[in-house]
Amino acid sequence: HIYLDGLHDKVTYAQLLHDASEVRLRYPGEGSAHDNTHAPTDSLMLELPVRKPDVVVPVVELFLNYSDEHND
Repeated sequence: HIYLDGLHDKVTYAQLLHDASEVRLRYPGEGSAHDNTHAPTDSLMLELPVRKPDVVVPVVELFLNYSDEHND
């Protein structure tokens, strides 16, 4: 698992770049096999595969929310 503080409501989808397989998103307080209730409330947890992908450098691609309120 990877915890990303401050990204709770900023990511809509995550995938491994080499094969486009989905990486599941979890949020604090959600029931899961791993307790994430102690994570900051604005964090996002990525559930990574059990086995490391067969690539030199695994990359997780994040698809971010876009909001007009951030156009400054």
